[in-house]
Amino acid sequence: MDIVLKKASTNTRMMALASEALKARLYVPGWQLSFRLNEIKHSQSPRKTSIAVAYIKDVPVAVCVSQQWYTPGVPTVAVFVRKRHRRLGIGTKLIKRVVGAKAEFEYENGVLGFVEFFERFPGAEFT
Repeated sequence: MDIVLKKASTNTRMMALASEALKARLYVPGWQLSFRLNEIKHSQSPRKTSIAVAYIKDVPVAVCVSQQWYTPGVPTVAVFVRKRHRRLGIGTKLIKRVVGAKAEFEYENGVLGFVEFFERFPGAEFT
């Protein structure tokens, strides 16, 4: 299974990736990630933002968004991976692509198992 990661480096590309993630429903309705993706899609994010999307056979299966929210200089990361593609290392690859392998970052509530997932990153802290 070939996984392709695409990270945006321009506002236009960030808007396109956010739009693709929303269209593929790479979020839990009503949770912060859907709000953040819409904010990026409409280029209304005043915060420092990074986004990456993972594809398998040209189909978006996961997304990672990093934005400055709570602690100055420390990004807040949100990740969503489709259930059938979890536990394959996709979320880990996305975080490493967006914030770096040893970077300090914060994360918020998530699906069952999210704490165990984020605890594998030495610089991760629950907000």
